[in-house]
Amino acid sequence: MQSKHLQRIFLRMSIIMAGIIVMFIVSSSLFGMDVTKMVIFKREVRHIGFLKVHKAASTTIENMMIRFSQSRKLTIVLPKDGHHLSVKNASPKSWKFFPVPKNHTFDILFNHVIFSAIGFRTYLPSDSVYIASVREPFQQMISAFYYIRRVFPQAYIKNISGPNPHRVYLRDPKRYDQDLTSFTHNGMAQDFGYPPALNDNMAQFQEYVERLGAFFDLVIVMEKFDESIILMKRLLCWSMKDIVYIKANVLKLNSSIEITDQDRQLHRHWAPLDYFLYDFFLKKLENQISAQFSEFTREVAYFKQLLKRVKKFCTQKNITKPLIIDVSEFSNGFQISDSDCVVMTAKESTSMNNLKENRRQELMEFGEDAIYIKKKRQSITWTPALQLDV
Repeated sequence: MQSKHLQRIFLRMSIIMAGIIVMFIVSSSLFGMDVTKMVIFKREVRHIGFLKVHKAASTTIENMMIRFSQSRKLTIVLPKDGHHLSVKNASPKSWKFFPVPKNHTFDILFNHVIFSAIGFRTYLPSDSVYIASVREPFQQMISAFYYIRRVFPQAYIKNISGPNPHRVYLRDPKRYDQDLTSFTHNGMAQDFGYPPALNDNMAQFQEYVERLGAFFDLVIVMEKFDESIILMKRLLCWSMKDIVYIKANVLKLNSSIEITDQDRQLHRHWAPLDYFLYDFFLKKLENQISAQFSEFTREVAYFKQLLKRVKKFCTQKNITKPLIIDVSEFSNGFQISDSDCVVMTAKESTSMNNLKENRRQELMEFGEDAIYIKKKRQSITWTPALQLDV
């Protein structure tokens, strides 16, 4: 009798547990959360493909990736020229990168590239996690517009005069922006690999974005940056020290520049793909946040306070002692040293030059694994018809 009673109790408990698991899967599905990928990463993830989208907090995220890569001695897909693996050509066969050292394989990618699912899957390990970022489209365009005016010799923008050149541009963008591959016309959609020649095909783009949503494990939204980064920490099983940051490459607009509602409306009409892309990934992120447990909000609040402490520490002069971060509910104890501050605040060009010099030293020590790269390139099947390869 006692045995049968215990069996009944065990059966009831099994049914209850099964119900809880089903409810979790169903609710996760409703929230747009990929259960298989959000649950299985119980160990630190070291194989990552990060799509570096222009002017979408991507340099700040890249800095985290650089620090993580260096501390774990990972092999990076490093561009030969500047910070771009590709600028206009989406074909992964056109990517220009440093060779991989002998007996090494690529672990991580985080430099600018026109997105190609074939490229990411070809050069990165099969267990890689894929991440990207987006930003509110008007702010992204304004940041790109004025950054290009200051840094890059893009004549179509530099030659616009007046106190508010962005407004002149938006009133007649086709007059100035005649190149299909533009930083200021659906620039995020282009970074995500959508061919500019198909800009007028909204139905096809919507289908393409759905596939992007299935490919990327997490898309960081700049307007919810700290929440996104905590999600990234959880997804990758990184430490709190791995994700601390000091904002990089931040544009400061001239106070005389005016932004109006009409400017925003004109841009929405000019770049509808970017708005659809942003709204899609914002909704997905909000659903992923909603699926987190209650301590998520506390962890974000803790993270924000931690960032204030780190920024205050790193901006002081003559640092002699490290900043001690005590053990907390969300983190093991760790230290921030003067050298940590140097790396967090380094210019992108400085960091990239250091990485490339390290690669040169590795190639001198180990030699070049030309066969590995040759096999990777030969495995790529790419034609213009396959540009939508997600």
